[in-house]
Amino acid sequence: MIDDADVQVEAAEGALTFSNQATASSTFTSGDPTGPSVVVSGVSANTDSAVVVTYEDGGSLVIAGLNTFSADDLDGADMNVPVANVDGFPGEHVAHVIPIDDLSGEYAPGDTVSEETAEAVLANEAATVFQGTLGFEDQTADEPVEEGDVMATVDATLAGGDDTAFVVDVHPTDGDGGLVGAEFVGSTDVLTGENEAAEITTERVPGDGEFNEFPFEGSDEFVAMIHVVDDDAAPGDASSPGDYPVLANAGGDGFVPGGVTDQATVTAGDADAGAGDDGTDTGDDDDGSGPGFGVGGAVAALSGLGYAIKRRLDGTDEQ
Repeated sequence: MIDDADVQVEAAEGALTFSNQATASSTFTSGDPTGPSVVVSGVSANTDSAVVVTYEDGGSLVIAGLNTFSADDLDGADMNVPVANVDGFPGEHVAHVIPIDDLSGEYAPGDTVSEETAEAVLANEAATVFQGTLGFEDQTADEPVEEGDVMATVDATLAGGDDTAFVVDVHPTDGDGGLVGAEFVGSTDVLTGENEAAEITTERVPGDGEFNEFPFEGSDEFVAMIHVVDDDAAPGDASSPGDYPVLANAGGDGFVPGGVTDQATVTAGDADAGAGDDGTDTGDDDDGSGPGFGVGGAVAALSGLGYAIKRRLDGTDEQ
């Protein structure tokens, strides 16, 4: 006979990290914004558990999305959770790890978390889930671009935080059209909210880069990328490329390369390069993307997002 005093039940334990990130946002890797989802990092639990993402509405926790995992899977890995209920997006969300056996019902996105379920949470953490939009169009300058010049403009919007400050840095591409993430050719001043035609001032960082030399002349592909300000810089302050961290951008398969991005061809110093007699870009590629990344519709599909049309999560356009 087993003595009850000899039976030891392991207490349920869990941990996670939930960092600020974007979703449903511009990416040079596709002609469409990323699919609405979030990445919850370092998720661990010693029991089969649900990773539940919520937002607050009238004092209640409403489920934006959830996914269930076995204890074997919850070994500190990053877990992707689709955001199927977007009523709280963009804005603050909370990720929770909860034992499946302690859920008070079969939850679905849009449901309110019961008090019983809330008391069973093993770990949770809040983060801001942003929506970032970039419109970086093909542009032409009549003269070669020197360091310190304005090389181009970009439309940039960041929604979800209370006046969260950000900059748009611009990266060069290599001879094969690949993003050179460690090199920069310029940046905007510090921005907040919605911005049209923000000027990109050139600066070579690092000074011995392989693909970011000035003066720049001819045509090449560049990638604009949102970086979030993490110090006391105010809107309008000048910034240098690489000063601030990249804002991660979650899609259906996890974080996409580069975060919130858009690509464009910039032509300088030769008005006839890649242009018709009237100076407009004729392009050799039917999709208008130019010779860079092999993501044909990215420029055409994303460049207009920074103007009057915003892509809604339900797939419709809102003027």
